[in-house]
Amino acid sequence: MGARPAVSSDAPLLAEVLEEAASGLATRRGGEALLTAWLASGQPSGAHERTAAILAEHAHAMFVDEQGRGVSIAWVNEGVGWAACYVRVDARRLGAGPELMASALGWLDGRCEDIDALALPGDRDWKSLLEKSGFKARLLTLRRDA
Repeated sequence: MGARPAVSSDAPLLAEVLEEAASGLATRRGGEALLTAWLASGQPSGAHERTAAILAEHAHAMFVDEQGRGVSIAWVNEGVGWAACYVRVDARRLGAGPELMASALGWLDGRCEDIDALALPGDRDWKSLLEKSGFKARLLTLRRDA
């Protein structure tokens, strides 16, 4: 059990997990805006291709859980490190999230001074994982319809 760097043979798993993650965003508060920012079409079916295109522009690493339970991504953009992680719903609270985050954060060590991550409102599981990983909230972006 554990996380390891993703390799080319993991492409089908990455595509499946990233699409699953994107599909879950649409129904969450703030998720539609994040999905549209990540995928111009707003359609989860393009998640893997768009992620690959974004990462091609930046130094990055992807990690997979040995049992296919989740994926984490780390990248550096303009000197700031970013980390993202998704664990399949049926595999949560089994230890994959902390292992995947530790791998992503380990890759970022020494590559940047600060590391950021985004969390949607009400996503207690993700916020808890970020807090366990040493993150502290520093900025809230609020929006209202005009």
